[in-house]
Amino acid sequence: MVRYKSIHDSFNARNLTISALCEGFIVNDHFLKLSGPDHAIMVGPRGSGKTTLMKMLQVEALSLWESDDAETFRKKIDFTGVFIPTDRLWKMQYESIVGNNEWESARVDSLNSIFIYHVLERFVLAVEYRSKRSLNDVRGFRRVNLSKKEEVSLVNDLARSWRVKPKMLTLKGLALELAMSKHELSGFSLSAEREPEKEKKSPFFDIKNIAGLLDVSVKIVNSHIDEDGGKWCFLFDELELAPESIVQPLINALRGGPEDIILKLSLSPYHGDIKVTDNPNSPMDRQDHSFINLSSSNDRIGFEFSKKLCQKLFDRHGYSKTVESYFEEPKRKPNKIVFLELEKKDPTFKDYLMRNNIDATRLELYTEKNKLPIIRKVQFIAQLRNEFLSYEGRLKSKKRALDYYAGFDKICKAVEYNPRMLIGVFSMLLDAMVDNKISVSEQIKSLKEILNSYSALLNTISIEVAGSASLLEMVDKLAIALASYIKGGDFYSETYGYFCFHKDPGEEVKRAVGYALNSGAFVIDDSDAHLNGNIGDIESVRFRLSYIFSHKYGLVMSKPRELDFMKALSGDLMPNGLSPEQIKLL
Repeated sequence: MVRYKSIHDSFNARNLTISALCEGFIVNDHFLKLSGPDHAIMVGPRGSGKTTLMKMLQVEALSLWESDDAETFRKKIDFTGVFIPTDRLWKMQYESIVGNNEWESARVDSLNSIFIYHVLERFVLAVEYRSKRSLNDVRGFRRVNLSKKEEVSLVNDLARSWRVKPKMLTLKGLALELAMSKHELSGFSLSAEREPEKEKKSPFFDIKNIAGLLDVSVKIVNSHIDEDGGKWCFLFDELELAPESIVQPLINALRGGPEDIILKLSLSPYHGDIKVTDNPNSPMDRQDHSFINLSSSNDRIGFEFSKKLCQKLFDRHGYSKTVESYFEEPKRKPNKIVFLELEKKDPTFKDYLMRNNIDATRLELYTEKNKLPIIRKVQFIAQLRNEFLSYEGRLKSKKRALDYYAGFDKICKAVEYNPRMLIGVFSMLLDAMVDNKISVSEQIKSLKEILNSYSALLNTISIEVAGSASLLEMVDKLAIALASYIKGGDFYSETYGYFCFHKDPGEEVKRAVGYALNSGAFVIDDSDAHLNGNIGDIESVRFRLSYIFSHKYGLVMSKPRELDFMKALSGDLMPNGLSPEQIKLL
């Protein structure tokens, strides 16, 4: 088995065969919600598992999936899933057309029609799979019997409805004709020269009525397979790659659409042009659709999923003990020693203990009713601060990240339980196994390697915000500001890290934050799961830096207090005159 060396080479469901996807799939709470009988909008950054969840609901995946969970879901799901991947070329074509010439309208219509042909092609392939006579499917999941004569009749009816003329009157022939129609329209939309004869031949499909077209198509199929009222679920993946003219009609169709059609839409957290709730007729969360947020991080759910995923990965390589047992745990000083050492190094920490009537020499004697909650609140801040300060009160230079960030649970949390990152980092650690143990130093090394790879990606995303030319530069400024509250002149009993907007920051800043959310550099507070109902409305959402940056800058991986984003970015919140150059010492 190939082991992945970076998050860019890591597991990507887009490139896996369905059988390989089924083999490695782990059920989580998001899949339970997504598999329900209602419409759904699912948002999440890259690598968060959106494509995997969508692909596992298509009829072929549910048919091939082998596990106890699979049988449970086959009994539960009463729709036929049609997976519809999005082609990033559509958005590039759309952006190259808009505003370029007087005949852009005809070419935009052509691109919209390409998308509809694509949806219809995937629909036909799902019908063809369900009715395939040569398929040896012992489970018979959603199988239908369709004779050759009945198939010809079905193809004729669909072709007439879609105004295409397949050369072969089979479902495969119809799918081929749709693919060729896409190719022809693509050539027209990209043509540099005006072609009046093609321009006058307006594409038949109106993107705004896509729900109506699918309704008619489903009714035709259901009548031929003797399945009146049969549900068909269209799984639109990676819609952030599609233009707004395609995405918005799909969102609008979530309310009051055809009863035999279920729409499940996958998007990145930020999509500036898209509105989910902008008028009284808009779809409403929990009434018209479910909202599934993969952008926030829940420790309980995330750790449970990570453990199952990594256990399966280790099992495949012959390591069958519990996955945590292979990880060397970092040596941690007892709180009493940490408090006593820091008290000598830092007068402000000593003052804090005195104000709270805490005697570090008697630390082990405190109880839940007497000071222990206060001690627990500051113990991790004290641990880090103690490591960074010398007895002279100066910052010590650190050549590598602290051992504090090692351990199976800490690594899972550092990568925000992101499936792609989990597989990337734990595949590297499998190679570092010596005598059935992964050392603390190798764990820290793997975190550094995966952060380097991720940083290279962030450095390619250009922005122009507060002197930052890339997302990586913006992250660096924010992380330095947060680190100052741990390494700065005075002791702070609170960790800071949630950002918010105290006033409208302007479109450039919101766009930069949106890019950071989409790439996973920022993580939304899990209490703000609904994003105010709009993918592009992030002004009132709290967010923080991903924990993947914590080991580099010396940050605590816990729920922090709130800071104003613009002040943190500008450096106005740096305490006690500590310079960014000093904070960068690790």
